Amino acid sequence: KCEEYLILAGDHLYRMDYGAFVAAHREASADITVSALPMDEERAEAFGLMKIDDTGRIIDFAEKPKGDALKAMAVDTTVLGLDAERAKEFPYIASMGIYVFKRDALLSLLKEHFPTAMDFGSE
Repeated sequence: KCEEYLILAGDHLYRMDYGAFVAAHREASADITVSALPMDEERAEAFGLMKIDDTGRIIDFAEKPKGDALKAMAVDTTVLGLDAERAKEFPYIASMGIYVFKRDALLSLLKEHFPTAMDFGSE
């Protein structure tokens, strides 16, 4: 019985150490872990953006926000390990569309909260 699921988007062309990603998920004892990249304002509106709290927990998501909605997604990216100067340059967090789920969390979301969902990343 699988206890975790790694979910990948089918249209990505890059390399990533998924073993390290899953290990970080386990170390955090998270139900869900989402891969992300700090992003500058110029490119941020082209991505799904996450807003996090000071512990790194996701508290909001916006798909390709613009204008005021974009500004509202800015966060302190020092939480992700950036120094203060880089955090000012990259105040947004873009989802990479890569997820690790604990089995029970994934099944609960699919069965109880999104039984008719068709698009994993945006619903």
